[in-house]
Amino acid sequence: MRPFRIAVFAAVAALLVSASGVQAQGESIDEAREYIAKFVDINVLAATTYTYGTNTPNSGNLPYLPINKDQNSIALYNGFFQVSRHREGESFGFTFNMDIGETARYAGSDWDGDGATEGDFIEVREFFGTYKTPLAGITLKAGKFVSLLGYEVLLTNAAFNPTVSLGYLFLNVPYTHVGLMANIPLGEIAWLDIGVVNGWDNAVDTNNSKSLLTGFGVAPIEGVTTYIAGIYGSEACGQASTKCTALPAAGAGSKRAAVTWNASYTLPEETGLGLAIDSLYANESDILPDVATGNPFGASAEWYGLAGYVMWSPPVEELEGLSLNLRTEVFVDADGYRNPTGTTNPAVAGTPITVWEVSPTVAYQFTNNVIARLEYRYDSANKFAFEKDGGYAKQANTITAQVLVAF
Repeated sequence: MRPFRIAVFAAVAALLVSASGVQAQGESIDEAREYIAKFVDINVLAATTYTYGTNTPNSGNLPYLPINKDQNSIALYNGFFQVSRHREGESFGFTFNMDIGETARYAGSDWDGDGATEGDFIEVREFFGTYKTPLAGITLKAGKFVSLLGYEVLLTNAAFNPTVSLGYLFLNVPYTHVGLMANIPLGEIAWLDIGVVNGWDNAVDTNNSKSLLTGFGVAPIEGVTTYIAGIYGSEACGQASTKCTALPAAGAGSKRAAVTWNASYTLPEETGLGLAIDSLYANESDILPDVATGNPFGASAEWYGLAGYVMWSPPVEELEGLSLNLRTEVFVDADGYRNPTGTTNPAVAGTPITVWEVSPTVAYQFTNNVIARLEYRYDSANKFAFEKDGGYAKQANTITAQVLVAF
């Protein structure tokens, strides 16, 4: 996979050099952009993050955070680059984007079917083509694309989450898929998404079975949107796969199902207030040992959670650009299968656990292209799950500062 990523990076560099060449011939930057925009749209995000955990773990790792895991470190949280072409009057379109840095490292895909993500510095997040069919406004998408599940998203130049860190619900749903999907409009206020994919974060499938991916959204009134999404299929590594080593000979009949439901409400502009809720339930059959029968893959595992969000931009001219956001969340790993905190404590790993977290965040938008954010995050568990200097604790406190530059 590395040679392919290097080739992609070289192609992107060549495109930028070409654009620079236009400017070098005496044209302005704006004229260069207009020239490129005749062919494709280009978007960029650079997100730099500093993270400090007050537990000061000896390992220097904060595994309960999905992306910014390095303790006391300034990191390239994400360098996002996108090239796309989707025109109103054209039937065909495409999107290509990639991540550079920590997002590529921790939210990558399995590119060789061995059951593990590669965790490289560069990751192709999406590369798909679209076709607007003449049938009832249906649009087809084929390739690699982000998942339908969950409220929180991987950062883009135009999509930011309310908080800096990502939550436990995000950590326990798929990030991307490879497959085919259809978007079907259902009147003016509803739509259906349905597709067939390899599975969870699998560029190459880990078994001989595909997964069904579907979603249904409704926007009944102005300011209100709700969406339910689900995925079902065999995800266990080792089902008729010669490459899988993460879980050899996992139960051939294992099936994983996950459903998320989220809703958001943007109140009237004069309030500056927005609310959102996200929820998850997942179950995987025949994946854990059955104590009663002795079958190593005779019991199922389940995990579920709920998160709430409050976003407030003070409707005062003197405070324009300021926003105060809050996420609070609970996640239950009912069978100790997901290990949400990533603990290395042998007394806790692989056992049922419940975790909570609350993350107030202050953000200020300096310009249309620059945002700075500061987050305090408090995590708590019903077991000693968080590494601490000299041992383990039931709580963790984390402070994260982030600067986003996007265009």
